[in-house]
Amino acid sequence: MTIQYVISELSKKKEAFQIGIFTVFLVVMIITMLKGVIDAMPVLFLQIAETQNGSLDFRMTPVNSDLSSLSVL
Repeated sequence: MTIQYVISELSKKKEAFQIGIFTVFLVVMIITMLKGVIDAMPVLFLQIAETQNGSLDFRMTPVNSDLSSLSVL
């Protein structure tokens, strides 16, 4: 019954159906594109920072790694 209604409405209003399909396709495409841009933003900011200021790699190590020398107040 529902399928018959959809088929009859589709045959009556083909342009409305095509506009609806195009709208869904357009919304999904835009959301997918925005998600890709948002996922790539950290990498883009890092690349911009490295080109503007250069890249600096460093390693932090403690001066005294002996935990027994710590004093408790």
